[in-house]
Amino acid sequence: MTTLISALEDAVLVEYGEFSIIDPEGAEDTDAEAFSSSWNKETDPGAWLTTSDNMLMVQSMHNMHTTVCTLQLWSAAPPSLELLESEVAEYSFYSSSGQVQLEEMMGSEEEHPSFDLGSRNSKWIVRAYRIQSSASDQTSDIDEHFESYFFQFWLNPDQR
Repeated sequence: MTTLISALEDAVLVEYGEFSIIDPEGAEDTDAEAFSSSWNKETDPGAWLTTSDNMLMVQSMHNMHTTVCTLQLWSAAPPSLELLESEVAEYSFYSSSGQVQLEEMMGSEEEHPSFDLGSRNSKWIVRAYRIQSSASDQTSDIDEHFESYFFQFWLNPDQR
């Protein structure tokens, strides 16, 4: 039986239409491939989610705003969610420290909380949902939540 192990909700500022989920220790791992050579080869050129070792890059449909992200850790592949107005992407990625956190494109003064995946030097599957809000005016200010994101993580049974 698949069980939910933990969850975290956090908000991130989307800048230049992007934000990322990073492994904060990833740059120090000499076993991980460099970002430039490890981008997921399965990703479509127009995909809104791309992956590399220690990083997920998320492309928003909007330029600058705050969005809420929910991260969940599962014991195995969770059931798919049936969400209206959502897009789904599923890829694998490698995490050096077994920790991930949200990151703005231009950085921020406050550090986002780490989300513990539970296992160092492992490959993970992430299923991501980009959910459009029903906000009528999507031009007001950067504090609007035009969309939200939902990320489900579980250990990839096919390790490196």
